[in-house]
Amino acid sequence: MPGPMPPKDYQFLEVDRDILRLIDALRLPREVGAAKESRLAVLRRVLQRPQSDYATVLQLHMKSEEFDGTRDATKRYLSILGCLYEYEPKRFVERTLEIRKRSRSFIGRSRKAIEQGKDVACAQQIPGSNLWALTNLRTDQKAAMLGEVMAALGFNTQVRKWAMRVYRWDLPERLRRSRKALASTG
Repeated sequence: MPGPMPPKDYQFLEVDRDILRLIDALRLPREVGAAKESRLAVLRRVLQRPQSDYATVLQLHMKSEEFDGTRDATKRYLSILGCLYEYEPKRFVERTLEIRKRSRSFIGRSRKAIEQGKDVACAQQIPGSNLWALTNLRTDQKAAMLGEVMAALGFNTQVRKWAMRVYRWDLPERLRRSRKALASTG
């Protein structure tokens, strides 16, 4: 016997599995420890936002097949920086060139700007930009750097934590095991 009939003002829509996966990717807990919002709530939230919302663009990028297929931590790091740059290049440049730790620059206008005065420094170009990023960092340092960049760009804490978690936890099992081994010895 079928379930109760919905009110007459409801309409049904068939949704492709890829769309459902995308909606599920955009579901965020309302607060720490809370249940995730419903699919309907996600649709309402996304449809009410401007199409070019920064956080939505980043979430879509990090749930894309291209990003999901990238298993190298450095490529994932550069891919996220490239996505952030592509969305709002001028703002990205203004905010990220100021990020420094001691005398170390993490993002610069040239490879030399990053590697200057360092014995061991490796910089790679951020995709789609004329900027360079320091890449010889441990995975957790890259995640922290992503968090700082996102904070400088105005992302809220919840989205920053989500992005850092997706960046780190979707890495190959081999990297997760090596991180656990290092943690247990230290």
